[in-house]
Amino acid sequence: MIQINEKLRLRSIEKKDYETALPWYQNKAILKYSENVTDGVYDMTVITRMYDYLKTIGTVYFIEIYEETWKPIGDVTFSNSTMPIVIEPLYWGRGIGRKVILALIHEGQKQDYKKLSLKGIYHFNERSINLFLSCGFKVVSKNEEQVVMEYRYEIN
Repeated sequence: MIQINEKLRLRSIEKKDYETALPWYQNKAILKYSENVTDGVYDMTVITRMYDYLKTIGTVYFIEIYEETWKPIGDVTFSNSTMPIVIEPLYWGRGIGRKVILALIHEGQKQDYKKLSLKGIYHFNERSINLFLSCGFKVVSKNEEQVVMEYRYEIN
């Protein structure tokens, strides 16, 4: 568990939690920006496969906000090679993503990571690009043909 502040935390997910994410991955805006999916939604089979894979490459957290009780509002995976983040649109524009990413940058420092790399941010996902730039990440390459951008943050 990473306690960001009194109203925001990251909690490691377990298999029993996967169903909580179903509404997020059935939201067309979330799928467009995170996965570039425009012609369908995810079901529990796809969500299970996604989380099972992400857990092999990093720690998968639910982003939780305190509103009388702790409520999951998104997820983020933390590793030194990727950091996909999804937040319910109702909570966009509140600075939550920035607080989460800054907390994970700090976590990387505690784990003595030399860098954090991000691969696969679609060029049309300006919200994510601006989020990571505002947290100190730098553009290291662009591939317009594949609509993929890579960001890397060097930890001092």
